[in-house]
Amino acid sequence: MRIQLAAILLVSAPALAAPGDEACKRDLFMADAAISGSFRNMEFSGAKPEQQCPGWRRHVEALRKASATYGRCAVGPVKAGKTSELNGSAADFQRLIAERCKGK
Repeated sequence: MRIQLAAILLVSAPALAAPGDEACKRDLFMADAAISGSFRNMEFSGAKPEQQCPGWRRHVEALRKASATYGRCAVGPVKAGKTSELNGSAADFQRLIAERCKGK
């Protein structure tokens, strides 16, 4: 129930959120939680590519959503640094997926 509510809030709030407001604070918290959760899920996904590939894809999606949230809600050097870090990580996982997940 909590996760569903969090997902609904994350999806419904972006158009209204602005840097510094409560919606953005919540969105940033949820973005960090989503990345942590997807990273934890990857750790337990197994050692074979057919077990890892779906987790990697979900992690890329979490990274992209978080990057968009930081792009919308953060300011200054935090915005530039965090979006760059998240986009770089997403690109790294995309390369892994391209190399190891063909058809998986």
